Amino acid sequence: MATAVQSNSWVLILIIFFCLVFIGIGIGMLVKLMKNFSKARLSKNWLATPGKILFSELDALTTTDEDGYQTTTYIANIIFEYQVDKTSFKCDCINFDYGMRTSNRSKQQSIVEQYPAGSQVTVYYDPDEPEQAVLEKRVNGVFTTIMVSAVFILIGVIVAVMSLGVNPPIFLKNLLGN
Repeated sequence: MATAVQSNSWVLILIIFFCLVFIGIGIGMLVKLMKNFSKARLSKNWLATPGKILFSELDALTTTDEDGYQTTTYIANIIFEYQVDKTSFKCDCINFDYGMRTSNRSKQQSIVEQYPAGSQVTVYYDPDEPEQAVLEKRVNGVFTTIMVSAVFILIGVIVAVMSLGVNPPIFLKNLLGN
């Protein structure tokens, strides 16, 4: 009997651990979003300088899972160059949350078309750290980030509550007086 209770306790501990991981991922995504908003707010004081697009290409990555199902994700690879006080810099940040691959090919293709190689652009850079620069002083994907974060947090909370409700550990039973 003691081994069955011990085995059950380990399962419960693993379930709670995975729930905490899910909740942590959701909270981490929200924290990153808030940091990007903070950067966007601070960028109001950034300076503008002319720049040039050096490289503009749509990158596709196809992965295959163990069942043979293929998924293709896309990202617009944009590299631009600009100068601050006669020092040249290169950067690949379009905006503050740039760098996430997506299955939305047309959205990434439109970014490549918006910033063709050789075109002149306005670059916004941090005067205190001129290597920090963007082409757009904004944050994209706010709704998607909030929704995905909420799903991770909800899954973690629901599974934790359900697993504790079905087989609560002894300390929880004592705490609740059952």
